[in-house]
Amino acid sequence: MTINGLKALQFLKKEGIKTNLTACMSVNQAIIAGKAGATYVSLFYSRIGDSGADAKEVVRKSADIFSRQGINSEIIVGSIRVMSQINEAAEAGAHVVTIPYKILLQMTQNAKTDETIDEFLKFWQAYRKKK
Repeated sequence: MTINGLKALQFLKKEGIKTNLTACMSVNQAIIAGKAGATYVSLFYSRIGDSGADAKEVVRKSADIFSRQGINSEIIVGSIRVMSQINEAAEAGAHVVTIPYKILLQMTQNAKTDETIDEFLKFWQAYRKKK
C-alpha cells in the first residue's frame, strides 16, 4: 500500500495478473486499493488495533463501502493473534482470514468434543466386545 504499489497494480492489472494490495491499516487505504482494482485488499487486524483503531470497525466499514459502491476486491484479514479475532473479522465482512497454524490447531480443540469422542469410542469398544 504505497503510491508505487498502486502504480504497479495498474501495470499488473493490464497484464491480467491478480493483485493483493497488502499492509492496509485504514478504511481509506482499503478504499483506494479497491477503487484501483486490486483483486485482494489485505487489512492487518492486530496491527490496526496496535495503532489504537478499532480493527473490527475498519473491516466492517471497508466491507460495507465495497458492497455499496460495487467494489469487487475481496478483503483478506491477516495479522491474527487470538482466536476471537477470526470471528470478529468474519462478522465484520472479511472474505478471507489468514490464520496462524497455532490458532488453526486451537480452533479444532474443545473439551466437549474430546468428551464426546471418548464416549463414542467407549460405545464402540462395548459394541465390539458383544460380538
